[in-house]
Amino acid sequence: EVGKWESPLLPFIPYPPSRHAEIHAASKLRGLRSGQRLVFGGPMCDCDTGVLVPILAVTIHPQTGLVYPLGGVHTCPISRLRQPIQIGCPMLDPRTGDLVLITGVSLDPHTGAVLPVGGLLLSESFIEPLSGRMVRVGGGSVRGGKVVPHAGGFQALLDSQTLGACLRVAELLQGVSEEWSSAAADPQGDLDRLSAATSELEQAWKSSQHCVLQLLSRLEAIQEQARGVAENGGSV
Repeated sequence: EVGKWESPLLPFIPYPPSRHAEIHAASKLRGLRSGQRLVFGGPMCDCDTGVLVPILAVTIHPQTGLVYPLGGVHTCPISRLRQPIQIGCPMLDPRTGDLVLITGVSLDPHTGAVLPVGGLLLSESFIEPLSGRMVRVGGGSVRGGKVVPHAGGFQALLDSQTLGACLRVAELLQGVSEEWSSAAADPQGDLDRLSAATSELEQAWKSSQHCVLQLLSRLEAIQEQARGVAENGGSV
């Protein structure tokens, strides 16, 4: 249904399985304050610093069923300052030590701390293992401590909605051309249905393009930051 999703779906992160991590997470995780909304990118307070950070995922306590938003701060590898975890910002991969871009968050299985996860670039091409086809990165999941790309994601959902709306318009146009040649034609009714379908297509197209523009703006910000490092900060 076009317009059903006004913002990206929140990724679900399983609650820490270990007892130690559960105790730590229980002391750190907080629900939303009055007036705050549980939406991707919405504001929440970091439990340690009190700084407003974006909501990047949710977890659910297995016993109480309480839903907790996930977000936090990390040390920027460029400025060496603590800053909110944000999609597209640089981080150091703890496995390789390489500079990568943040694509989400996870919960440390031992401490329950919110950690940035990176290593993928949205819209970058990769070969999908099952089909063997070249597709674009839409998101990722953590398997065995490693970030694995997949072609799903919010952009893929919006694109499919746009294609569906376009197909409905095409079907209506075909039906109109066939009906108007008969005596039982209902021109006004056909025009009303076609107008509603084209409005739905326009809304779906705008949502899809808005999501693309958000990605482009993040990439441009990263490019500008990298340019500043190259000009003034030396090599990373």
